[in-house]
This record gives sequence, structure tokens and C-alpha cells, in this order.
Amino acid sequence: MAINKLMGKNSPDLSKIMSVDINNLSKFMGFDITAGTGTPVFLDEFTGDNGDPPNPIYWINEPNNVSIQDNKLHFNNALLEVTSEFTITGDCDIQVDFDISHGSYQYNNMTLQLYDGATTEDSFIRAKWENSADWFESRIRHEGTFQAPVAVSRSNQYGGFRITHEGTTVTIYYKDGDGSWVQIDTGTFDPEVDYIVRLKMLRAGGVITGDYDNFQITTADTVTVDSVFYGDASGDDGHCIDGSITKDATTDALGLYSGDSYDPYLLFNDVNIPKDSTISQAYVSFKSYGSASGDTVNVDINLGDVDNAVEPDNCTEIANTDRTATVNWDSVGSWTNQLWYNTPELKTILQTVVNREGWVLGNTVAVFIEDDSSSSYRRFYALDHVTTANKPQLHVSWEM
Repeated sequence: MAINKLMGKNSPDLSKIMSVDINNLSKFMGFDITAGTGTPVFLDEFTGDNGDPPNPIYWINEPNNVSIQDNKLHFNNALLEVTSEFTITGDCDIQVDFDISHGSYQYNNMTLQLYDGATTEDSFIRAKWENSADWFESRIRHEGTFQAPVAVSRSNQYGGFRITHEGTTVTIYYKDGDGSWVQIDTGTFDPEVDYIVRLKMLRAGGVITGDYDNFQITTADTVTVDSVFYGDASGDDGHCIDGSITKDATTDALGLYSGDSYDPYLLFNDVNIPKDSTISQAYVSFKSYGSASGDTVNVDINLGDVDNAVEPDNCTEIANTDRTATVNWDSVGSWTNQLWYNTPELKTILQTVVNREGWVLGNTVAVFIEDDSSSSYRRFYALDHVTTANKPQLHVSWEM
């Protein structure tokens, strides 16, 4: 099986995963990695300071209303959810602990869900209170049709949820308090679909809080993460024209613009990819500033072949920076104002960088783009643009 959008190869060499003390790996990133069938390839114990969000590399927390409290993922008194930054294809075993606390209310539940992001394939297990009673309830939907729900009484306000997917079969379990896993439901799932994991809490009236802990995925194959990286401060991008550097512009250009050949650079910070990870995809996305079509735009792209890129002071520093191999972006197509456009595949040259002896998770990557006899241009919003949603993005899919 492959888990897209997370991490890991089966049986990785942990000493090479990242340049930090392996004994402090959980504290450093909030997860541990072990290898082999039947052991977790991803374990999030939700460590961190109180009030911190869950690790944004792995969890979508919108609108930032779920937080770490006492080293647990804390939900407080609302309809809240976090969605994984990964999807799962094939066999897997997903488990999480829950602890729910409530006052007077009409209805509540805490839920572990594995679904296709639409309304075709879906499974969930939840601990709920309804009709003055505590229950576990499961539900499975296949090809758009739900099976009848299954419910059993619940004695404790804490326990565990578990969903396994093997071949075409999905099986759901619960754990009541400190008890053992008990199967509650089973059904059919499409083995070819990519699945998303979601943790939720819902209440209707009254006061309710809940915690999740020890979220884990067990699988015998690889895990892949999809990540998006950005620049931060002024100076993280700019361009050179005839040896003169310009920084802090809110827009920039590829090719020949106003009679000048533009050679832009971009720095992407906090690239949280462990050393020696396998890069399966990488590209930079630009949001077009204005429409442009026709004529020829050819540029060459490479990365700084350095451990940790820094802001250049001048074009001489840029010219003297060690570079990776070059990726040609020839005959760049027409751009329409406000749409996004991607570079060609950059995975091979990014692999060169993360394989460097001195690469450390969280380092900065420099992207250099040079004009190659263009007769026209394509303009884009720069990293210094005031609107974050317009800024260039480095997209990377990677495996450990």
C-alpha cells in the first residue's frame, strides 16, 4: 500500500532520517517512526506547548480552533475537526485514543473517519451521547450507499477508535476504557481509492471538551507527504538584471521584460523534509500577474547546491553559488491573469539538496531562474507581495 501525503519507506535507516538525535525525534517533530509489518509507521503523540496547533505538516487545522493541551489534541465546545495532510491507498490500520468530558447538552460525539473526500466511500467510528445514553456507533458507506449503523452501549468516557482496511474489506473496532479492541462493524471498501483521515468532535447545545492522543497508522509499505513551502521575510526573493540586484518587489518576471532579461531567485524557508528522503515530486507554482501570450519564453532552473541557502547581498554572490543540474523550462505557454502555473518537475535537483551531508530538516532552499534567449515574458506575484495567497509556493511530495 502507499500512503500519499505523509512519510516513510518500509524499514528505513532511522539514523539517516534527519540530522537530530534519534532519541529526541518525538520531541523534535511530534512523531516517531518504526518499521515493519504490525508496527506504527506514523505515531503522533501531540507533544508541544499548550496552545500550539497540531503539526501543520500533517494536519489541516482550519480555522485554527484545535490546539495542543497537556500533550493531547484538544477540542473545545464546538463543531471542530482536523483533517490529515495525507491520503491512504490500500491496506492500513488506523488507531487513536479519545477522552471526552461533557456537561449538560442535547447531543455530542467524537469521531475517527476514513473517507474518500466525497460521498462514495466512507467509514467512521464515534463515541456519542444521545437520548440520555452513551454509545459507540459505526457506519460504512460503499459506492454511495450506507450500511445500517451499528451501535453498542459505552461504559467509559475514554477509550479508543480503530479502522482497518485490507483488500476490499474495512473493519471497525472500539475500545471501552482500558479494555481490549472489540469489532463493531465490517463492510466493503474500494481498494483503489485514496482515503483521507479526519478527527472530529460535534456537540449540539451544552458544554463539551474532548482530547485525542496516540494517533497512529500501521502499514507494511511506504508513506508519502505532500507539503507546501513559502518564503518569509523581505529579501527572500528578487532578481538580477545585468549584474544589478533588485529586492522587495511585489511582482517579478520570467524572460525578457521591458527590454531586460530577468533572472529571479526565490528562497523557500523551513523546508521540513528529513535528510535522504525520497523526493517523488517537486515544482514551484506562480500566480500570474497579468495575462501574456505568444512569443518565446525560455528559462533555466536550478537550485542552490548548498546545505542551507541564505539571502544574497548581490548578483555576484548569486553567480558564485554552487548549483544543482539545470532543468529547462522552454516555450512557456500563455498565462492568464490570476491563474496558477507550475514549473517542470524539479524532483531530481531537489533530491540532490536533501541528500547533502549537511542538510537538516527545516533548512532553506534557493531556486534560481535564468533567462535563456527569451523574446517575451511572464509576470508573477513575488514572495514580497502583501497577500500571502498570491505568493510563489514550493510543492514537494516526499517519502522517507
